[in-house]
Amino acid sequence: MQFAVSPIIMGIIIAYLAFIVVFGTIMSRRAKTLEDYYIAGKKAPAFVAIVSGSAAIMSGFGLVGIPGLAYQYGMAAFWISVPAIFGFSLAAFFIARKLRVLAEIREVYSVPDAMALRYTRFPKAARMMGVLGLMSGLVGYLSVEFMALGVVMSSLFPISLWTGVIIGTAVVGIYTVLGGVAGGIWTDLIQFFLEMIAGIAVLIASFTVAGGPVGILRTLATSFVPKWQYHAMLWWPSGAGGLGFFAALAWLLTYTFGHMGQPQLLAKYYTHRDISKMKWQALGNGITYSLAGLMTFAGLTLAALVAAGKVAPLANSTYAVPYFLIHYIPTWIAGLVFAALIAASMATTNGFANIASAALTRDLMQKILNIKMDDKTGL
Repeated sequence: MQFAVSPIIMGIIIAYLAFIVVFGTIMSRRAKTLEDYYIAGKKAPAFVAIVSGSAAIMSGFGLVGIPGLAYQYGMAAFWISVPAIFGFSLAAFFIARKLRVLAEIREVYSVPDAMALRYTRFPKAARMMGVLGLMSGLVGYLSVEFMALGVVMSSLFPISLWTGVIIGTAVVGIYTVLGGVAGGIWTDLIQFFLEMIAGIAVLIASFTVAGGPVGILRTLATSFVPKWQYHAMLWWPSGAGGLGFFAALAWLLTYTFGHMGQPQLLAKYYTHRDISKMKWQALGNGITYSLAGLMTFAGLTLAALVAAGKVAPLANSTYAVPYFLIHYIPTWIAGLVFAALIAASMATTNGFANIASAALTRDLMQKILNIKMDDKTGL
């Protein structure tokens, strides 16, 4: 679904994609050993490691999918975005420092490495479970990221969704293959900065066009159409065709405790240079993730505008964010925000692809199948 897009926006996106390829390729030169490739040599400054963790979690689903759910179900979408912040805190409190200390005293490059050291009675079985979990998660998680890339690219350029998927995947594939985590954490820093700008820009726009959160909820709650009234509620009444209480509860539990175990986040804990500064992990992840998460208001604001009769209903809620950006964000800022949407999928794809390659090369080939390889061969 292509929209009428300003050449300025398309130019910004093309320039951004080219920059990321060049920058990621340059930074990939830092990967000289397997330790560099998989955990950035444990040399990442605290702020870079923290932001990279946020970037790995705030995916295309977070910036495109959740706003789409907000357009479709209203306030119920916050059962995903808000609990996710608590998930960061729990992971930082229970897991982060332990994993980094483990990497200080043992050779640990991957999540299955930690599993094998934890369950010493059956290390290979534990490692194999980790590999299978990572690879099955890779298929489901990255399919969503590829779809988000396709949605954004096909919104901007006269190409199909699948062509957009291929182009976006090719760009992120270049710096991922070349540099692993060593190159990825620095591209994550730039990309997540754009994501935070995107969240702030959308929040400001929501005040301009719909009166901010209070105005949005007032518009939805006072609508004569029950569907839009339900959008102002935290869950829909049973039988109303929307998100019920138990579905909301399932989202709460999944995104609170599920975030604790997301391997693309856990692997970033290994990258910290200074263990003492990991005390800022939860706060740093919470603040940065929250700023990017303001993108949810794009879908909620658009729902309010439809409820007020100012916008025709969308045929596909997935395109709520592209529609909102094109119509309600200044052109040059919209270009940066579109770049942020692409960045979200790329950062998560990079993170998940790196841990999957570690699972295959290190855990499966080296540790389970006992295939010997030096750094050069492994890289």
